[in-house]
Amino acid sequence: MQIQGIKILIISCFLQLATFSDAENKVICKFDAETGKRSDLKYSELYTDPMSKRKCYRVNGRRYIFSTKIFNVQADKYYIASVWVKSISDSSSYAHLGVEPLDENEELIKYRHVAFVKNSFTELVASCKPFDTIIKIKNGAFWKKSNRCVVAFDAKKDKSDIPNRNVSAPIKNIEKQEKFYEVTLSSPVARVLPSGTKIREHYIGSYHYLIHSSVPVKWTKLQSKPIKGSEFRGGSKAKLLLICNSKDKKKSMLFDDFMLKEMDSSK
Repeated sequence: MQIQGIKILIISCFLQLATFSDAENKVICKFDAETGKRSDLKYSELYTDPMSKRKCYRVNGRRYIFSTKIFNVQADKYYIASVWVKSISDSSSYAHLGVEPLDENEELIKYRHVAFVKNSFTELVASCKPFDTIIKIKNGAFWKKSNRCVVAFDAKKDKSDIPNRNVSAPIKNIEKQEKFYEVTLSSPVARVLPSGTKIREHYIGSYHYLIHSSVPVKWTKLQSKPIKGSEFRGGSKAKLLLICNSKDKKKSMLFDDFMLKEMDSSK
Protein backbone atom coordinates (compact mmCIF):
# COMPACT_ATOMS: atom_id res chain seq x y z
CA MET A 1 0.00 0.00 0.00
CA GLN A 2 2.85 2.35 0.83
CA ILE A 3 4.51 1.77 -2.57
CA GLN A 4 1.21 2.31 -4.38
CA GLY A 5 0.69 5.55 -2.48
CA ILE A 6 4.17 6.76 -3.51
CA LYS A 7 3.41 5.96 -7.16
CA ILE A 8 0.16 7.93 -7.03
CA LEU A 9 1.95 10.87 -5.42
CA ILE A 10 4.69 10.86 -8.09
CA ILE A 11 2.14 10.73 -10.95
CA SER A 12 0.11 13.51 -9.34
CA CYS A 13 3.19 15.72 -8.98
CA PHE A 14 4.20 15.04 -12.60
CA LEU A 15 0.77 16.02 -13.91
CA GLN A 16 0.79 19.21 -11.82
CA LEU A 17 4.27 20.07 -13.12
CA ALA A 18 3.25 19.42 -16.75
CA THR A 19 0.17 21.59 -16.37
CA PHE A 20 2.14 24.35 -14.69
CA SER A 21 4.91 24.26 -17.30
CA ASP A 22 2.43 24.52 -20.19
CA ALA A 23 0.71 27.45 -18.48
CA GLU A 24 4.07 29.16 -18.17
CA ASN A 25 4.75 28.86 -21.90
CA LYS A 26 4.41 32.19 -23.68
CA VAL A 27 1.71 32.47 -26.35
CA ILE A 28 3.33 34.02 -29.43
CA CYS A 29 0.20 34.08 -31.57
CA LYS A 30 -3.26 32.57 -31.23
CA PHE A 31 -6.40 32.46 -33.35
CA ASP A 32 -9.47 31.75 -31.23
CA ALA A 33 -12.92 31.82 -32.83
CA GLU A 34 -14.46 33.10 -29.59
CA THR A 35 -12.69 36.41 -30.09
CA GLY A 36 -11.78 36.11 -33.78
CA LYS A 37 -12.92 38.04 -36.79
CA ARG A 38 -13.89 36.76 -40.21
CA SER A 39 -10.86 38.49 -41.76
CA ASP A 40 -8.34 36.95 -39.32
CA LEU A 41 -7.66 33.84 -41.38
CA LYS A 42 -8.15 33.86 -45.15
CA TYR A 43 -10.13 30.95 -46.69
CA SER A 44 -11.88 30.16 -43.42
CA GLU A 45 -15.21 31.31 -42.00
CA LEU A 46 -16.45 31.73 -38.44
CA TYR A 47 -18.76 28.87 -37.59
CA THR A 48 -20.54 27.20 -34.66
CA ASP A 49 -20.22 23.44 -34.40
CA PRO A 50 -23.86 22.21 -34.14
CA MET A 51 -22.79 19.19 -32.09
CA SER A 52 -20.63 20.81 -29.42
CA LYS A 53 -21.91 24.41 -29.85
CA ARG A 54 -18.26 25.41 -29.98
CA LYS A 55 -17.34 28.51 -31.97
CA CYS A 56 -14.64 27.71 -34.49
CA TYR A 57 -13.38 28.21 -38.04
CA ARG A 58 -14.73 26.17 -40.94
CA VAL A 59 -12.80 25.29 -44.11
CA ASN A 60 -14.23 23.64 -47.21
CA GLY A 61 -11.79 21.88 -49.55
CA ARG A 62 -8.00 21.97 -49.54
CA ARG A 63 -6.86 25.33 -48.22
CA TYR A 64 -3.57 26.81 -46.99
CA ILE A 65 -4.26 28.86 -43.86
CA PHE A 66 -1.47 31.25 -42.88
CA SER A 67 -1.43 33.34 -39.72
CA THR A 68 -1.87 37.04 -40.36
CA LYS A 69 0.66 37.74 -37.64
CA ILE A 70 4.37 37.42 -38.36
CA PHE A 71 6.34 36.46 -35.26
CA ASN A 72 10.03 36.78 -34.45
CA VAL A 73 12.10 33.61 -34.06
CA GLN A 74 14.97 33.34 -31.59
CA ALA A 75 17.52 30.67 -32.49
CA ASP A 76 18.03 29.50 -28.89
CA LYS A 77 14.32 29.24 -28.00
CA TYR A 78 11.97 26.27 -28.42
CA TYR A 79 8.48 26.52 -29.90
CA ILE A 80 5.34 24.37 -29.97
CA ALA A 81 2.53 24.70 -32.53
CA SER A 82 -0.94 23.33 -31.85
CA VAL A 83 -4.51 23.42 -33.14
CA TRP A 84 -7.84 21.74 -32.37
CA VAL A 85 -9.41 20.08 -35.41
CA LYS A 86 -12.53 18.12 -36.39
CA SER A 87 -13.74 16.63 -39.67
CA ILE A 88 -17.35 17.40 -40.60
CA SER A 89 -17.34 15.08 -43.59
CA ASP A 90 -18.65 11.51 -43.52
CA SER A 91 -15.18 10.29 -42.56
CA SER A 92 -11.86 11.62 -41.32
CA SER A 93 -9.92 14.27 -43.21
CA TYR A 94 -6.22 15.18 -43.05
CA ALA A 95 -4.20 18.24 -42.00
CA HIS A 96 -0.62 19.52 -41.96
CA LEU A 97 0.51 21.91 -39.23
CA GLY A 98 3.71 23.85 -39.68
CA VAL A 99 5.42 27.18 -40.19
CA GLU A 100 6.48 29.40 -43.07
CA PRO A 101 10.07 30.54 -42.31
CA LEU A 102 10.92 34.13 -43.32
CA ASP A 103 14.12 36.15 -43.37
CA GLU A 104 14.60 39.57 -41.78
CA ASN A 105 12.92 41.16 -44.83
CA GLU A 106 9.92 38.85 -44.39
CA GLU A 107 10.72 36.96 -47.59
CA LEU A 108 9.92 33.24 -47.71
CA ILE A 109 12.77 30.78 -47.18
CA LYS A 110 11.88 27.75 -49.27
CA TYR A 111 13.26 24.27 -48.75
CA ARG A 112 15.17 24.52 -52.02
CA HIS A 113 16.97 27.59 -50.69
CA VAL A 114 18.62 25.63 -47.86
CA ALA A 115 18.46 21.85 -48.43
CA PHE A 116 21.62 20.82 -50.28
CA VAL A 117 22.78 17.49 -51.66
CA LYS A 118 25.85 16.31 -49.77
CA ASN A 119 29.18 16.58 -51.66
CA SER A 120 27.53 18.29 -54.65
CA PHE A 121 29.61 21.50 -54.52
CA THR A 122 31.36 22.02 -57.86
CA GLU A 123 31.59 24.58 -60.70
CA LEU A 124 30.62 25.27 -64.28
CA VAL A 125 33.23 24.25 -66.88
CA ALA A 126 31.60 26.33 -69.63
CA SER A 127 29.62 29.56 -69.61
CA CYS A 128 25.92 29.57 -70.32
CA LYS A 129 23.49 32.29 -71.30
CA PRO A 130 19.76 33.00 -71.07
CA PHE A 131 17.62 30.43 -72.90
CA ASP A 132 20.22 27.67 -72.39
CA THR A 133 18.73 24.55 -70.81
CA ILE A 134 21.99 22.57 -70.61
CA ILE A 135 24.80 23.45 -68.24
CA LYS A 136 28.20 21.73 -68.07
CA ILE A 137 29.59 21.01 -64.63
CA LYS A 138 32.98 19.77 -63.45
CA ASN A 139 31.87 16.96 -61.13
CA GLY A 140 28.40 15.47 -60.93
CA ALA A 141 29.36 12.15 -59.32
CA PHE A 142 27.31 12.87 -56.20
CA TRP A 143 24.42 14.65 -57.92
CA LYS A 144 20.90 13.23 -57.89
CA LYS A 145 19.28 12.62 -61.26
CA SER A 146 15.89 13.84 -60.09
CA ASN A 147 13.26 16.41 -60.99
CA ARG A 148 12.99 17.01 -57.26
CA CYS A 149 16.34 18.84 -57.35
CA VAL A 150 17.59 22.20 -58.64
CA VAL A 151 20.94 23.94 -59.18
CA ALA A 152 21.96 26.68 -56.76
CA PHE A 153 24.26 29.25 -58.40
CA ASP A 154 26.91 31.47 -56.78
CA ALA A 155 27.36 28.85 -54.08
CA LYS A 156 30.13 28.98 -51.49
CA LYS A 157 32.03 26.00 -50.15
CA ASP A 158 31.46 27.10 -46.54
CA LYS A 159 27.70 27.31 -47.29
CA SER A 160 27.57 30.95 -46.20
CA ASP A 161 25.39 31.62 -49.27
CA ILE A 162 22.52 29.65 -47.68
CA PRO A 163 19.67 30.48 -47.88
CA ASN A 164 20.43 30.71 -51.59
CA ARG A 165 17.48 31.92 -53.69
CA ASN A 166 19.48 31.93 -56.92
CA VAL A 167 18.26 28.52 -58.04
CA SER A 168 17.37 26.95 -61.37
CA ALA A 169 14.27 25.19 -62.61
CA PRO A 170 14.05 21.47 -61.72
CA ILE A 171 16.68 19.14 -63.14
CA LYS A 172 15.50 17.02 -66.05
CA ASN A 173 18.54 14.84 -66.72
CA ILE A 174 22.24 14.34 -65.88
CA GLU A 175 24.67 12.66 -68.26
CA LYS A 176 28.36 11.94 -67.73
CA GLN A 177 30.60 13.04 -70.60
CA GLU A 178 34.30 12.33 -71.03
CA LYS A 179 35.58 15.30 -69.01
CA PHE A 180 32.45 16.82 -67.45
CA TYR A 181 28.77 16.25 -66.70
CA GLU A 182 25.83 17.70 -68.63
CA VAL A 183 22.85 18.80 -66.57
CA THR A 184 19.63 19.42 -68.47
CA LEU A 185 17.12 21.78 -66.85
CA SER A 186 13.36 21.80 -67.35
CA SER A 187 13.50 25.55 -68.11
CA PRO A 188 16.33 27.83 -69.33
CA VAL A 189 18.69 29.72 -67.06
CA ALA A 190 17.75 33.35 -66.50
CA ARG A 191 21.13 35.07 -66.86
CA VAL A 192 24.68 34.78 -68.13
CA LEU A 193 26.76 32.43 -65.99
CA PRO A 194 30.49 32.42 -66.68
CA SER A 195 32.71 29.35 -66.57
CA GLY A 196 33.96 28.80 -63.03
CA THR A 197 30.66 29.82 -61.40
CA LYS A 198 30.40 27.83 -58.17
CA ILE A 199 27.27 25.71 -57.88
CA ARG A 200 25.60 23.15 -55.65
CA GLU A 201 22.64 20.81 -56.04
CA HIS A 202 19.64 21.46 -53.78
CA TYR A 203 16.53 19.45 -53.02
CA ILE A 204 13.05 20.73 -53.83
CA GLY A 205 10.72 20.53 -50.87
CA SER A 206 7.62 22.06 -49.42
CA TYR A 207 6.62 24.04 -46.35
CA HIS A 208 8.17 23.35 -42.97
CA TYR A 209 5.70 20.84 -41.53
CA LEU A 210 5.92 20.13 -37.80
CA ILE A 211 3.17 17.51 -37.65
CA HIS A 212 0.63 15.99 -40.03
CA SER A 213 -2.22 13.69 -39.08
CA SER A 214 -5.68 12.40 -39.91
CA VAL A 215 -8.50 14.60 -38.64
CA PRO A 216 -11.23 12.47 -37.00
CA VAL A 217 -14.94 13.32 -36.75
CA LYS A 218 -14.51 14.41 -33.12
CA TRP A 219 -12.51 17.31 -31.73
CA THR A 220 -8.83 16.37 -31.50
CA LYS A 221 -5.75 18.38 -30.63
CA LEU A 222 -2.77 18.34 -32.98
CA GLN A 223 0.43 19.44 -31.28
CA SER A 224 3.99 19.46 -32.55
CA LYS A 225 7.07 18.40 -30.68
CA PRO A 226 9.24 21.29 -29.45
CA ILE A 227 11.29 22.75 -32.31
CA LYS A 228 14.30 24.97 -31.79
CA GLY A 229 14.32 28.38 -33.44
CA SER A 230 17.58 27.56 -35.19
CA GLU A 231 15.68 24.89 -37.16
CA PHE A 232 13.41 27.45 -38.89
CA ARG A 233 15.68 27.24 -41.97
CA GLY A 234 17.79 30.05 -40.58
CA GLY A 235 14.84 32.44 -40.61
CA SER A 236 14.48 35.19 -38.02
CA LYS A 237 10.71 35.42 -38.55
CA ALA A 238 7.86 33.07 -39.45
CA LYS A 239 4.14 32.56 -39.92
CA LEU A 240 1.99 29.71 -38.69
CA LEU A 241 0.61 27.39 -41.37
CA LEU A 242 -2.30 24.95 -41.39
CA ILE A 243 -3.15 22.96 -44.53
CA CYS A 244 -6.75 21.83 -44.19
CA ASN A 245 -8.16 18.78 -45.99
CA SER A 246 -4.70 18.28 -47.46
CA LYS A 247 -5.43 14.86 -48.96
CA ASP A 248 -8.97 15.39 -50.27
CA LYS A 249 -10.28 18.68 -51.67
CA LYS A 250 -13.88 17.45 -51.26
CA LYS A 251 -13.63 17.25 -47.47
CA SER A 252 -14.61 19.90 -44.91
CA MET A 253 -13.20 20.44 -41.44
CA LEU A 254 -13.28 22.73 -38.42
CA PHE A 255 -10.41 24.13 -36.39
CA ASP A 256 -9.86 26.43 -33.42
CA ASP A 257 -7.17 27.62 -31.01
CA PHE A 258 -4.60 27.77 -33.79
CA MET A 259 -1.50 28.86 -31.89
CA LEU A 260 2.23 28.94 -31.32
CA LYS A 261 3.88 28.97 -27.91
CA GLU A 262 7.42 29.72 -26.84
CA MET A 263 8.60 27.24 -24.22
CA ASP A 264 9.68 28.54 -20.86
CA SER A 265 13.42 27.84 -20.80
CA SER A 266 13.72 28.65 -17.09
CA LYS A 267 12.06 25.38 -16.07
